[in-house]
Amino acid sequence: MQQATLPTRRTFEGTAAVYQGWGHAVASLIGALFTLLTLAFSIMSYGAESQAALLGMNVAACALGIVMAFLWTSAITFRSAVLLEGPAFRRVAIVQLLGLVANEAVFAAGTFALDAESAELAYRIVVFTLVAAFVQLVVTFVGMHVWGYRVFLPAPEKRLLAGEEWQRETPTDVELISIAAGERQLSGFWQMRGWVLSYAVAFTGLLSYGWFSTVILGMTNGDGTARVVQAFQVLFSREPHLAAMGFVWPPIPAFTNIPLVALLRPLGYTMFAGSLMGAFYGAGAVVAFASVLRALGANRLVTAVLTAALATNQYFYQSTAAGLSEPVLAFFLLASLRAYIAWLRDPQPQHVMYAGLACAGGLMCRYEAAVWTAAMALAFMVTLYEGIPGFPYLRTPGAGSASAARLRMSSSVWAFLAPTAFVIMVWVILNQQIAGSPLYFLNGPGSTRMSPDTAKLAGEGLAAYSPQGLLVFHAYHSISGTVIMLLDRAAFFSPHILLASVMTIPFVVFRRDYRVLGILGIVWSITVFALITGYLGSFPPYQRYWYWLGPMGIVLSTYGIVRVQAWGARVLLWVVLVMLAFSPNVRTFQKTYAAFDDAQPTNEERLRNALFSTPDLGTVGGRQELVTEWQALATEVNKIPPEQVIILDVAGPGGPLLLYVQHVQRFITTTDIGFADEILPELPLHASYILLPEPTYDVQSRSIVMQRYLGIWEGQLPWAKVVQEFPGQRRWRLLQLIAAPKGLQPQGEQQGIRGLLGSPTPTLTPIAIASPTATAPATATSTGTATPTSTPSR
Repeated sequence: MQQATLPTRRTFEGTAAVYQGWGHAVASLIGALFTLLTLAFSIMSYGAESQAALLGMNVAACALGIVMAFLWTSAITFRSAVLLEGPAFRRVAIVQLLGLVANEAVFAAGTFALDAESAELAYRIVVFTLVAAFVQLVVTFVGMHVWGYRVFLPAPEKRLLAGEEWQRETPTDVELISIAAGERQLSGFWQMRGWVLSYAVAFTGLLSYGWFSTVILGMTNGDGTARVVQAFQVLFSREPHLAAMGFVWPPIPAFTNIPLVALLRPLGYTMFAGSLMGAFYGAGAVVAFASVLRALGANRLVTAVLTAALATNQYFYQSTAAGLSEPVLAFFLLASLRAYIAWLRDPQPQHVMYAGLACAGGLMCRYEAAVWTAAMALAFMVTLYEGIPGFPYLRTPGAGSASAARLRMSSSVWAFLAPTAFVIMVWVILNQQIAGSPLYFLNGPGSTRMSPDTAKLAGEGLAAYSPQGLLVFHAYHSISGTVIMLLDRAAFFSPHILLASVMTIPFVVFRRDYRVLGILGIVWSITVFALITGYLGSFPPYQRYWYWLGPMGIVLSTYGIVRVQAWGARVLLWVVLVMLAFSPNVRTFQKTYAAFDDAQPTNEERLRNALFSTPDLGTVGGRQELVTEWQALATEVNKIPPEQVIILDVAGPGGPLLLYVQHVQRFITTTDIGFADEILPELPLHASYILLPEPTYDVQSRSIVMQRYLGIWEGQLPWAKVVQEFPGQRRWRLLQLIAAPKGLQPQGEQQGIRGLLGSPTPTLTPIAIASPTATAPATATSTGTATPTSTPSR
């Protein structure tokens, strides 16, 4: 091969050609991505009130997708400050628009041709959407690779693509650059072997712990099990539909559980799906955290030790075993932080987009990610502007042109926020179309705002719940109480984060290093969200919401320690940081070891609690008792003839029962399509039995059945006869539904259906289930709007 010295200008053009080719390849796949989203929305909207609503939802979703496509495409195809300007951007926009319009044209034609039969509706939606996927992919691919290349490639490569100079020899510098790019790619794959091995080790460890906790010890957690139940209902309920996941909790954890439930149910380990999901994301969080520390400048030994502090934090690894959303949120937020740090070192647009995509994923796990995203957007702004917009005298000396900085800032921030804005819009549309309210996820049954275990709703009762409940209670509408709550939690989970934050202030004030200000805002964003919700009285009294202070304190401290020049002082600071990083793990172990519920535990039980539970989750024995209760209840329910239909309210503790019964199809649940409008007003016409737990404050506040029919569990309604009460924590009762005489009109929801008066509460003892006298009920219809409910948001 001919050796040549590469001219600087030609080298830049050749590199730009390679980069733009990658950018257009990614952009050409955006059409396929949005088509798959359209397909998912179509399935979720199965059962919508009308075809017009169905079509409107999909058109609106893809219209919002246009905005994301514009910004994404512009971000990955432009490298200069003119990110959103010029005719090139307009041509890219037109190409994306044509692809999306072609998609919706085919989809609209198919939708209007449908009849009202639900089975045909679901089938044809899939068929027409797949056809639309092909059309859109072709349009987008051809446009971006023919028109797009001619617009963006440098002049020599543009002439080559157009057919001019086709017989000429390939320029030497372009050939050398292509070889170098391939070598760098292979080298990058080889360098990733360490991270792949680290992920495998973390995944194996978390998965093994989850297996022992869930399968061997037989423990459960209400929130994690609820997400498994949501996935289970999507696949195996009486009327399988994607909307059974509910619209209060963000969907990614439950959505991830869907294929795992399908895989594990035939093996008899459905409950283990939550642990498998947690290990998958938890291992990713561990690797992302290590990558963040390495990117900040920590050496391998320090990175390994500090990462072990996160991996051995009880609130982290037990959340993965329980299938909670904490490890999922940690993965996406740490991935976005890694992309942001990579952007600080090398301000390339792909890092901006990676950070934006990770933040959008985090928002679909937990709503705290919205504050994290806002903080990171502000970090991009102050770093690119090298100051605070609107205050030119605060800019870093020698920062350059303010107008050019504003252009770079606006284009990058819009590109970063595009994925998050897209998922927010789609989530709001889905809530409006299916749940009936655009803000259903904020104020619907089971949302944090409506959760009974908050100071706003529980009042003084929360103060007696736990020491954490006392802190949250005193923070309600109290600035001093909020500050005390912050100091108490920071002292427990990250005693060094306050000191590290104070030490960064001189860098911002005197050196005007706005990168430090950006990191500081990102690190504190989740905690600020907790403080605001605590002040407003909507913060649950659980310590796992505060463990995030630990890894964020490590990140902020690492950012400062790596800048210490003296070797001895830097080593001493690393040692202190390691000790402080492990301190919350030791304190949590001690606190759990000393805790007990009703009976004084033995030393063996204390050790088991400290290793496999936290004060939030309760004792190991209490968590095992819940599983035992569901299994015993399922055994009794299985004795009822399978042709008899049973109503089950899955918004409270009843959902996991579905994982243990033999005949799942016999159950009508509160997430079935049309339950609130068609089944709830006339329960005896649709089922023979209803199964309800004791209406405690926590249960009744979440159950739409108990809210509508007060006194039903007590047997005060003549059309609901108590048949059996089951022993256990929840005091489940099986009630037989008796059809009322025809012709009576309802006179009030609180008195039961058809206005019949209540009867005194019966005195019960567990008895054998009597043979039902009611006739077999009619099968629940499948039309109407799905009204999914959710378990408490914790």
